[in-house]
Amino acid sequence: MHIKQLSTEEVTHVFNNSMQFDFPQNEIRPLSSIKKLMEKNLYPCFGFYVDDILKAYALFCHAPFGKCLLLDYYAVNRADRNKGYGSMFLKKLQEILGNFSGIIFELESINAAKNEAEKSERERRISFYERNGARKTNISSKLFDVEFDIFYLPIKKEWDDSFVYSELDKIYDTIFPKEFRGKKVFLSYM
Repeated sequence: MHIKQLSTEEVTHVFNNSMQFDFPQNEIRPLSSIKKLMEKNLYPCFGFYVDDILKAYALFCHAPFGKCLLLDYYAVNRADRNKGYGSMFLKKLQEILGNFSGIIFELESINAAKNEAEKSERERRISFYERNGARKTNISSKLFDVEFDIFYLPIKKEWDDSFVYSELDKIYDTIFPKEFRGKKVFLSYM
């Protein structure tokens, strides 16, 4: 098994053949936006391969000169779930992303779940990241009417919440048009 940084062509393939099934349509960033960020070297993307077959992928973004990455998309192929690939991939990513201090995760808030099934799915997702070393911060965001709790996974350095907030604020400035801030994109720190 190995990790490989994905080219624009490979990301396009993942976008068309995997992301469309792994994420709700309203949560998928346009491919043109992903490519534009990749061209600026602000959107590193990785694939996790077993026997040269893609088993999982991770798409990150960061601010120019940023110290932290935001995990934008992370998925294991449907047929390969519950085999430990998600945890293996996350551990390997921490090894190769050592130039960054840590990874920021936006995880949908349990409190905003509409029903028990949604609540259970969100609890399972949070449990996965906590088992793999992420901690909940006192930061939350609301993006296009979806509420998120912010988690942080140190790679090189454990930072306090104020630093994580500052990094995420810079990332949002990088990936969202300025006119969205305060209208569709909100970030708060308690």
